[in-house]
Amino acid sequence: MLFTLFYPHIGTILGYVGAFTGFAIMYLLPVMVHLKRMKTRITNPLLAEALDMNAFLLSTMQNNDGLPTSPKIRINDEFLKKRRTRLDEADNQKK
Repeated sequence: MLFTLFYPHIGTILGYVGAFTGFAIMYLLPVMVHLKRMKTRITNPLLAEALDMNAFLLSTMQNNDGLPTSPKIRINDEFLKKRRTRLDEADNQKK
């Protein structure tokens, strides 16, 4: 309320704030989410692969009420063994 005493045209400020917020949500947020996903893929490829494998399960999982349930990340032993073998081979090639 004190702000309106010093600047009575509050609508222009709200317009600029709304425009900036819309810009951030439409253009900056998707880019930041993509960059975060790429960083996860680089720094923790096992987690990124597990998230990709379970992306479909997340959209199809529902409880008895029809509400979505929390996601559960599943990684089978065969996948872990293959991944560990590839990482060990890459380490041996560097030496």
